[in-house]
Amino acid sequence: MQLCIRTALLATCLAMSLPVRSQTLGVDYTRLTLGQHSLFQALAKCGPADCEPEWSKHSSSEQLEFAGETQALSAVSLKTADALQAVDSVAHIHGSVPGQKSALQFNVESYWKADAESRFKAARWHRHWAALHEGQHGSQENREGNPFLGLVVLFSDKAGDYSGQFHTGFRSLFAQYCPDNGNIAANYPKYAEWYGKIDGFWPIFQLSFQGLVRQDSRFALPQQTESRNVSEPSSSEGIQLAVKSFLDTWYVNRQYGDLLPQIANDNAYVLANVEALGLKSSRTVWVRLFSDAFETSNSRIESLRDALRFEVPSFADPGVHLKYVNNDDIEHGNAQYAIIDPDSLPDGTLFPAMEGLGNDRNEWDIQAQFLDHLRTTYRKQLFVVVYTTHGSGLVNETVFQYWIREGDSWKLAAFQGTE
Repeated sequence: MQLCIRTALLATCLAMSLPVRSQTLGVDYTRLTLGQHSLFQALAKCGPADCEPEWSKHSSSEQLEFAGETQALSAVSLKTADALQAVDSVAHIHGSVPGQKSALQFNVESYWKADAESRFKAARWHRHWAALHEGQHGSQENREGNPFLGLVVLFSDKAGDYSGQFHTGFRSLFAQYCPDNGNIAANYPKYAEWYGKIDGFWPIFQLSFQGLVRQDSRFALPQQTESRNVSEPSSSEGIQLAVKSFLDTWYVNRQYGDLLPQIANDNAYVLANVEALGLKSSRTVWVRLFSDAFETSNSRIESLRDALRFEVPSFADPGVHLKYVNNDDIEHGNAQYAIIDPDSLPDGTLFPAMEGLGNDRNEWDIQAQFLDHLRTTYRKQLFVVVYTTHGSGLVNETVFQYWIREGDSWKLAAFQGTE
């Protein structure tokens, strides 16, 4: 079993002798709030006097998932009430399930109240790209301004169906390939910082690492975003060829060293203190990132069609119209990936929000600042590539790549995988 330890910029998977679920003590049922007791009693069909035995039937990971996620919702205000008040009932608790896909771990399935989705919209949460959650769409919190951090709430695409789920994302820029993105135990210090400590939960261990983000001024990022001329079309010349060549080299040919010339000089790892990991250069990190996309070293992919797929996302908003460079392939259902003009993306989905929740620049983390730096510095010279991996031997992820034009060439500047 691997336990994925995430830092401010970079995540590394360290082999642990015990699975995550055995490294937590669970949660003391008597320390849950009245609201949490009510939700669990309805789930377990137990009375106030006999729920503790039912609680003990759940694994420590499931107990922590329920306690942590419901506490997180209760810590977030939706104008007139906290977010937990939008939950009608809990249907299922998913904790650590070794070997299972990340989308099927670390979340709480729920039934929402009829007006729940409108509550999150009124609180100006941002649209979530829910590629691995078929038949669902959702909203995201954008903690610290980062579109990949914080609470995510998902709703059914079917009218009148109030089923859904909620979970917390801890995985930020370049943190890849581990299901523990949503694992509260593995990310407890960050969880406690955001939503407070969980009463009745005592972590067995604490892990700490040297800081990976340099603090000196040489790596300062722009604090102001210029107004953007959205009427000016983005220049896409050469981007399709560059992306296809890159993906073929990565997934089909598996020539990781040949990918390095296509990495931008202005990339997220220039901010990382890779020496803290004992690495000689960021090149080592990139090669590791590429190789870790495969579950085994002998996995082989014949073509991109066997490895990648793209499905147009559901944002449950008729006003969203994504603009694709490879629009013909998208329209005919032949696209393995999408190349998207970032100006057409909903605000706050894949970049820091300019309006609504999480738009305070003073609270943005270094990743949010870097993504803002890309859209500011490379106006009309920036595209987002999106796809989901599905091939045999590949880690199942939805991938977001940020491509910029440096000189006469298109280069990869940032890479984000998410469940």
